[in-house]
Amino acid sequence: MSKSWPLGLVLLLIVLLAVPALAAGDPLEEAKALNQQVEKLYQAGRYQEALPLAQRALEIREKVLGPEDLYTAQSLNNLAALYKGMRAYDKALPLFQRVLAIREKALGPEHPLTATSLNNLAGLYQAMGEYEKALPLYQRALAIREKVLGPEAPDTATSLNNLANIYEAMGAHDKALPLRQRALKIPAPTMGTTTGD
Repeated sequence: MSKSWPLGLVLLLIVLLAVPALAAGDPLEEAKALNQQVEKLYQAGRYQEALPLAQRALEIREKVLGPEDLYTAQSLNNLAALYKGMRAYDKALPLFQRVLAIREKALGPEHPLTATSLNNLAGLYQAMGEYEKALPLYQRALAIREKVLGPEAPDTATSLNNLANIYEAMGAHDKALPLRQRALKIPAPTMGTTTGD
């Protein structure tokens, strides 16, 4: 009787063997391909399988581009999101903080990607039950998105809902309701639009 390998393990081995061959000679292409695979595995909830790929992508980008590069920040964010999904909050926290610092320095304090980083960090604090730390981050993200993207942007609706969620978690339902009502009035994004939140 033959022994069969779990499908997830087979797919991981294929990726680990194929990605370097596809990106032979160009480490940044390898990192890009790894990150794409990480995102697919993340969407499927397969965090453990994605973890070594995300770590490798980050290692490549830090070595080639440096620790303050925006692509390095993307890889840091991917790794942090995996740790958050695995409830390894102590590992996710410094990574999300680094991403925010890189984006604020490179893009400025009012850039949409800075707002996304604020939301990601706030979401982690919320998951950790640290609502008082999450609240000002969600508020700042909303202010950026309203100013830069406008009050009717889909990402603004995301920030409104995130802020409403934290108010509800804190028992401030009177503050959450108007935010939910505003978010409901904003048209839904078209297919293919993502926020990264």
